[in-house]
Amino acid sequence: PMPDNYLIGIALEENTFPISSSSLVVLHEGHDFYACPRISPDGQQIAFVCWDMPDMPWDRTLLYLAPNKGLSQKTATAVVNTAHQAAMQPTWGADNTLYFINDPEGWWQLYKWQDNTPVQVFQVNGEMGLPMWVFGQQSYAILANQQDEMNQAGSLEIVFSYAEQGIWKLGSWSEQSGVTQLSTGASSFDYFVSDSRGTHCYVQCSYPDKSGDIAVLSAEGVTGNIFKASTLPAYAVSKAIPISIPVAGETNADKTTHAFFYPPSNDAYQAPENSLPPLIVIGHGGPSGQSTLSLNEQIQFWTTRGFAVADVNYRGSTGFGRAYRESLHGKWGVYDVADCVAVANYLVAENKVHPQQLIIRGKSAGGYSVLAALCFHDVFTIGSVHYGISDLTMLAEDTHKFEARYLDKLIAPYPEGKQIYIDRSPINHLSQMNNPVIVFQGLLDKVVPPSQAEAIVDALKKKGIDVEYVTFADEKHGFRQARNIKKAFAEELKFYLKHINQCY
Repeated sequence: PMPDNYLIGIALEENTFPISSSSLVVLHEGHDFYACPRISPDGQQIAFVCWDMPDMPWDRTLLYLAPNKGLSQKTATAVVNTAHQAAMQPTWGADNTLYFINDPEGWWQLYKWQDNTPVQVFQVNGEMGLPMWVFGQQSYAILANQQDEMNQAGSLEIVFSYAEQGIWKLGSWSEQSGVTQLSTGASSFDYFVSDSRGTHCYVQCSYPDKSGDIAVLSAEGVTGNIFKASTLPAYAVSKAIPISIPVAGETNADKTTHAFFYPPSNDAYQAPENSLPPLIVIGHGGPSGQSTLSLNEQIQFWTTRGFAVADVNYRGSTGFGRAYRESLHGKWGVYDVADCVAVANYLVAENKVHPQQLIIRGKSAGGYSVLAALCFHDVFTIGSVHYGISDLTMLAEDTHKFEARYLDKLIAPYPEGKQIYIDRSPINHLSQMNNPVIVFQGLLDKVVPPSQAEAIVDALKKKGIDVEYVTFADEKHGFRQARNIKKAFAEELKFYLKHINQCY
């Protein structure tokens, strides 16, 4: 049975630790998930987000506003309760105005609750939201109204990040100046937090060529850093080249796909004359996730060793609006795979990579794309699967609550659409797979359980295909421990080198 979720209040008294269950009060119930409870500065109001299956929090959410004391089902007012709107990140201004991100026009923008009506604060050419896979994400901060020497109230100031065609930028807005783009050199931003005075905020920044840091921001830009990012040697960094290419689609919103292309880069080595590099195509997880321009040491691992890399923001990715994200509905295992294939074929046609040394690599949902590409397309020569999905029916019947109905929209309602799940599951089409594959799996994984990896490995071995299975007894969904990550990369590189010269 699935667990129940509630919005809970904790009745605290002095010296009452640890907190007992008798101190817990149910404030709101009846929805499948609750997130982001935010109390107003005067302590009088509370805002919170909730949603129900089969929607994910980027499909549709409800945003409620209620009195902090006496909150109940009857006293909560719906600020957002409309199909095809996903409100998120409720935040209070110093004057007790409620701000939030929502997408009634198909792009996540900033709104405020004014006179019992959502009012858009400003417009940016892109979107400010992020899929709520984890708690605590924040892509803007409200700075307190400043006062001049004559004690005159200043204008409201907001600093924020937004994605324009998948590329993240930093901006500020004030009532006097409107929107201003800020230049920081960073390529992605998250976790905006205002300081106690509200004059500055802190934000986690990532860069294309150096490690991340935490910047101190005002509406004019960066005023300092909590710590200094470490810059990598220039020879060790391959700079991404954004590419957008046409693909076959059913609507205007799904006839283009996007990727970042990283050519090999290492000044210590020179490729043979007139040679072309092998290509690694990567499909990100999610599949509602997104690849960014920020430094990815895992990509640089490959580019410094002579591989080119294409990091694909296939249809369904975030950063391109709701229509692009929802174009994967009913098409998972089709469009994402077709986009990886299209990017590989494009780079071959452009004479950027070796046409017979094409590798596809992915984690979680991206791992499913790897297996589907090897089963249903004759383009890639080697596959690398990290905690990937081989049997969609098994996933639909055995996963955690958050994703329990995720596939209803990505594939079809289950079990009514079970035949579609069967048809798209690589485990049922291994007669069409003839390429070597390396599989990595954490044995504590509850999201994609080891049974998924074991099924594909056993089946490929019976068929006589060269498959290697690398497991980690102490890892869950996504590897965290340095020694395990190091071993995984060493094994993967060895596997590629073993087979790459056979790809002719």
